[in-house]
Amino acid sequence: MKVILTGGTGFVGFEVLRQLADDPAVTKVTCLVRWPVEIESPKVESVALDDFTQYNDELVFGQFVDPDGATHRRTS
Repeated sequence: MKVILTGGTGFVGFEVLRQLADDPAVTKVTCLVRWPVEIESPKVESVALDDFTQYNDELVFGQFVDPDGATHRRTS
């Protein structure tokens, strides 16, 4: 299973990331983050964005081919 995770550097998000990395059913976790995640796992990949309101769709969404799950946190 491939998963997209946002907020993986926060308190709760990091715990979610840790559990995803430890889950044998998960083959890849792509994290949208402002700074690299501090976890060592071949399954985890970070896509660093300085400003989530100003990003290049091709850069970001080109990374995500056929995810099986995604997180979303509404900020408004």
